[in-house]
Amino acid sequence: MKITQFPALVNCCTINWFSNWPPEALTKVGQELVKDLYLDNYTQSNLVKSFSYLHTSSMNFATRLRETEGSHFYITPTLFIDMIKVFISMLDVQRTKYEGLKLQYVNGV
Repeated sequence: MKITQFPALVNCCTINWFSNWPPEALTKVGQELVKDLYLDNYTQSNLVKSFSYLHTSSMNFATRLRETEGSHFYITPTLFIDMIKVFISMLDVQRTKYEGLKLQYVNGV
């Protein structure tokens, strides 16, 4: 019997093939994502450390929830990347907002 004869069976399956990234990998990926933010090296380094810490502590919390409550929360490397991308987009919005306010202040309007 071929699995292709039962496409609904395949469509309803979820495969958990995500493995956790080590902290060094999180740091390297984070550095690559924030390198173009026009921040000094100290701020970039601490920002990446914060993202890495948040991701790692979320994984630990999800593990504790799974052990105590039986609830499964999957914290994947994709979520780490998405968290940084959301931060970057929020930073861009705030920078644009405050640049406009600065122009109003400088021009006296």
